[in-house]
Formats: sequence, structure tokens, C-alpha cells
Amino acid sequence: MSIKVWKVSSLGQYYDVVTEINREIASSEDGQVNTLWFRAESRVIFSLIPSLLRTNEMESAPSVLKEQYTSLHYKEDIRTQHYQAKNYHYFQKEPSSRIEWLEVMQHHGVKTRVLDWSESSTHSLLFALEPFYSSKADLHRDRYDLSPCVWVLNPRKLNHDLLNALAGQEL
Repeated sequence: MSIKVWKVSSLGQYYDVVTEINREIASSEDGQVNTLWFRAESRVIFSLIPSLLRTNEMESAPSVLKEQYTSLHYKEDIRTQHYQAKNYHYFQKEPSSRIEWLEVMQHHGVKTRVLDWSESSTHSLLFALEPFYSSKADLHRDRYDLSPCVWVLNPRKLNHDLLNALAGQEL
């Protein structure tokens, strides 16, 4: 699989690139419309690794990925139980499934195996540029070293390719 890279220096160029990507994959062969997913990072060097798997944001992940899944699952279970015990009373409607809890936890800074994706290219761009307009000192202090990045994913094509790859394997 190849990853295309575009570099933009203005809002207009960003929207032109998003439009171009949309046009390239606007509809599939079966006539269904493809929806794009967007994910933002404040630094282009950050890869698509969930926070639970990151030891240090500037480090690469292969050494972390050697850790057994059961160990990572256990770490996530502990975080989930702790979060639920401390925060359940803040919800008018408590999350009803594990994935809903993980989504809530992710949005409150808890390390999980969840990656946030959006169907909005604008919201993703705002997240990528947050250090440039945020008043949070930890985001502001190193903004001169940043190179924001927005990842674009076609989830339908990913699922199709994954299912085809699995179908080719003997299970």
C-alpha cells in the first residue's frame, strides 16, 4: 500500500487537497459513496499508534509492540476500571459498552488503544493546529518545532482490502 503525501501552506490549498482526495475516491465500483476519515497530529513524526502503545511520543513503537497483547489488555482494563469507578457519577447516561467507555476515556486523556478519527476535515485541521492557537502552556511552548499533519483514511477500502487479505489466508 502506498501513502500519498501532500504539503500545503494555506487553508485554500488544504481544502483543494481534500477535494482532490474526495474526487479520487468519491464513489466505489458498486455505486456506494465512500466516506473519508481524518485524524490530526501536531507533529508529522507521530505515527498512527494508539496512546496505550506509546512509551514516549518521540520514540518509535516497534519495541513497545513486542509486549504481549495480554499485558496491554490488562493495562487497559485497569485504566478502564479506575476511570469508571472515579467518574461514573458524572454521566447522565452512562456509556453502555466497553468501546463507548474507551471513547470517553480517550477524550479525557486516558491512554487507550483507541485512535480518534473524524469525518470532518475541518475539525481534524483544527486539532492539528491546536498548538498555534491554544493558551495551554504545554502546547504553546514548542509550536515553532511543529509540522502539523492530517491523516486521511478510506475506511471502506481498508475493510475491503483487509477482508480480501484474510480470505487469501488459511484459517
